[in-house]
Amino acid sequence: MKKNLYDLMEKTDAPMLGDVTDGIRPEKMPRDMQKRIEKKISKGSAAAPLRRALIPALAAALCLAVFFGVLAATGAFKRGDPDETAENTSGDTQYAGPGTEQGGVVLLTSPVFSSDRSAAPLSEEFRRAYCSFSVELLKRAGGSGSALVSPLSVYIAMLTVTNGAKGETREELRRTLGGELTVEHLNGNLFSFFESLSNGGDARLESANSVWLTDRTDFHVNGEFIKLVENTFRADIYTAPFSEKSTVDAINRWCSYRTNEMIKEILDYEDVSFRTVSVLVNALSFDAMWAEQYEKKDTGSAVFHGESGNREVLMMYSNESRYLSGEKEKGFLKNYAGGGYAFMALLPEKGTSVDDYLSGLTGDRFIELCASEDIPVRCGLPAFSLDWSGSLAEVFQSMGVGLAFDTVRSDLSGLGYVDSGDPLYIEKIIHKAHIDVDESGTRAAAATAVVVDDEVASPDPVGRAVILDRPFVYAIVDTSSMLPVFIGTVRDVK
Repeated sequence: MKKNLYDLMEKTDAPMLGDVTDGIRPEKMPRDMQKRIEKKISKGSAAAPLRRALIPALAAALCLAVFFGVLAATGAFKRGDPDETAENTSGDTQYAGPGTEQGGVVLLTSPVFSSDRSAAPLSEEFRRAYCSFSVELLKRAGGSGSALVSPLSVYIAMLTVTNGAKGETREELRRTLGGELTVEHLNGNLFSFFESLSNGGDARLESANSVWLTDRTDFHVNGEFIKLVENTFRADIYTAPFSEKSTVDAINRWCSYRTNEMIKEILDYEDVSFRTVSVLVNALSFDAMWAEQYEKKDTGSAVFHGESGNREVLMMYSNESRYLSGEKEKGFLKNYAGGGYAFMALLPEKGTSVDDYLSGLTGDRFIELCASEDIPVRCGLPAFSLDWSGSLAEVFQSMGVGLAFDTVRSDLSGLGYVDSGDPLYIEKIIHKAHIDVDESGTRAAAATAVVVDDEVASPDPVGRAVILDRPFVYAIVDTSSMLPVFIGTVRDVK
């Protein structure tokens, strides 16, 4: 686990967990400092060539002195002694790089991803298993109001836990995520899925993972588990005192940074305690412009007939080329810039509630709808914004995962162990999601945290129209695999 500190600091792009712009780097120095150096050198000397040679040299030397002086003053060169905490007069938790300690939180590694593995095509079995999981997650987590979940974020976090499970605990998690597929098959296909995702200038999907381990001396992490989450999930690895509020602050800052401040807090202080041995976090952010922007003439006031009553909304109209149809629904696909992602909308037939529609929706049916042919359609999409948060522990229990939550029979020994021999178990699964849909495009984010403890605890010219003026189901899908990254329902528009 221990690597050369200077190499790690040089290679990592890990965020500062306070203000990420405050880090001092050798190649950058404050503009006013450089101007003062230039001014002093220029006075009383006519040797222009010498000045030109001295300016960058002195600037670099001064910057390096400041850089290493700051690190020394903050205790940044300390290794991971859990009993030594770096003084932080600002009250913020920040990091200078792997191997450094601040506020008791130590960043051990932030891997620059490299692998000799090549991304293989996604298997059809994985696509069907992932879609089935996505639809079931929405059904069970959605509740009675509008909902939004990121099956991808939840899937990553829970597959990470699955890799740390053994025996029947591992089998329950595996079946819930992948049916009859092996964990190795799920790992490989998830790796391939990420390698295939589009990430252009006007449509970006970014994902990050982190594993936070207790600094308690009685806990011992499995080195093979750390190696796997680094290589497959590209995770940052931290040690931290979970009994300190600074650890929750650090996790929340990491989450906020990785979601472009759309999910500012994933944990509350009471979500972790001294008993916590690990928190596994995934964060996703999506930011994309529409392939064809809505102009003012394309929008207008309309009435949305929500479950709680009618409401006036801004309706955005467009002509699209992908009409989706079935016996119980109709819908459309609307592309984002670059064509790598699309907004998918499914409108249940009149008289059918969202709950009744979802009860009959399956992963296989979702895939079939995505395979619809190119048919022109007139579309109406309301602008909307939604924040959703909830606990997924009961959701996974209802999906067949029981042992992982059992304080006696859980087997997460593949993650690590404590000297007392007490089993590790899942205490909480927390999920938060956000989405904004407007005339320019869509911004969305999600975060999932798994807490592991060790003790008890208008007329269409082509004749087809889909106007979303009543409750509907929607998703943001990757157009190459047609797998949903986000999936949700709109029952009322706020």
